[in-house]
Amino acid sequence: MQCFDLTKLKFFNEEDNLPIENFYQLDNIFISSSITNQDQIDYLKDQGIDEVIDFKMAEENVENVRELFLSNGIRYHNYSIKNLNDVTHEFLEKVSEIIRHQHKNKLLFCRSGNRAAAVMAMHLCKICGHSKKRSLEAGMSIGLTNSELINSLREK
Repeated sequence: MQCFDLTKLKFFNEEDNLPIENFYQLDNIFISSSITNQDQIDYLKDQGIDEVIDFKMAEENVENVRELFLSNGIRYHNYSIKNLNDVTHEFLEKVSEIIRHQHKNKLLFCRSGNRAAAVMAMHLCKICGHSKKRSLEAGMSIGLTNSELINSLREK
């Protein structure tokens, strides 16, 4: 499997004046915090994003977001996780099936972007074969700031 180019990390900041907070890019994968409105969807479509994975739990308003994506022709998947104990090898393989097509832009997101970045870091380590240290560094470069998740990644 072709892996991601870890030198292609980009953080979009306030000067970029985007409708999305905590927005990062690693190769063809975008990571962000919650997507809740049409302006954000329009921006994602402008970036060529045609498929998303939402890591939020059902109580985090998943159904309304699902309908927003689907009504705009964007494929939507919800793989709910509360913490990294929910992320098994089988879970990573499911995510990998979606994100491995590097010619297509994808979005991974959750409420803050932390769970999405943590899952991507685990994918880099467990599926792509990057070292744990390099995968954690990449995760932190794409929005992983939650100390509990960082510590969980160090232990996995």
